[in-house]
Amino acid sequence: MIGLKREFKGWVDCLAMQRLVEENPSTSVHVLDLPYRLSGPALDDPRSVGLWQNEVGELIAFAVIQWPWQTLDYAYSTIYAGSSLERQILNWAIEIFPKISKDYLSYEHPLLFIDVPQNDAAKVDLLSRNGFYKHDWQTTHFEKSLDVAVPHPVFPPGFSIRNVSTSDEYVEIHRAAFDSTTMSTRWREQVERWSLYQPDLNVVAVAPDGNVAAFCSGWIGQESRDKLYQKHPWGFTGQIEPMGVHPDYRKQGLGRVVLEETFRRMRAYGIEKVIVETDNFRDSAQGLYRAVGFEEKYLIYKYCREF
Repeated sequence: MIGLKREFKGWVDCLAMQRLVEENPSTSVHVLDLPYRLSGPALDDPRSVGLWQNEVGELIAFAVIQWPWQTLDYAYSTIYAGSSLERQILNWAIEIFPKISKDYLSYEHPLLFIDVPQNDAAKVDLLSRNGFYKHDWQTTHFEKSLDVAVPHPVFPPGFSIRNVSTSDEYVEIHRAAFDSTTMSTRWREQVERWSLYQPDLNVVAVAPDGNVAAFCSGWIGQESRDKLYQKHPWGFTGQIEPMGVHPDYRKQGLGRVVLEETFRRMRAYGIEKVIVETDNFRDSAQGLYRAVGFEEKYLIYKYCREF
């Protein structure tokens, strides 16, 4: 056995997981937005987190089963590429998922999903040999160059833009935009705890009546930029995750407004390119991203296994 499995110890391990991805970005589908994912509800349940360390106690791999999305996030040190470590991670997930899924899901035969970039043939082969198959659900990876100046966005009459003011404000607009209650004050406060969190890249559009009408969150890896971008093929890149518009204020161009304002602020940090990923069933979101200049680069498949 390559790695020694150990228990999750909370925030200190979240920081170690982030550092592992900074050092080994090619092993994780999620890099810039990882703090957002490591702040979610799954981290409240230590059973959903697997950690592996070497003989001297250094973290060499982690895995998180993200609830309620039933998705496995994981990363590992490239020193162990080609070893049995990735298989150990899968074995852990295959063993633990059916044991704890009943605490989160009310139906039988749940699916465990794993994100796979379409050009990662080795990962497809590994998953296929372990009972996973490609699902209809997939996401599209978009990219947009910021090599030219981004003008100030044009607001609808009476609307304005500012930073998110409170965690509760963010939770309210997130829940309304996605018609979901998964976002919580605890999750948002944990996001804001990260040193990688940039308050000025978390913007909201405010309606004339004072209500928050749209929001956009940007990630740039500011404090770890040199370490991360020397190793990552994207270069000086930012990411949008997430962005949404309140249903009462749609069809007014507010999605474009909050995106373009975030682009403008990212460019001030020296960001040269921005990425965003969205599900294949979100037609309006994909249309908006194309309209503001994003280009589709590749697909991220969802491989799944039924239990």
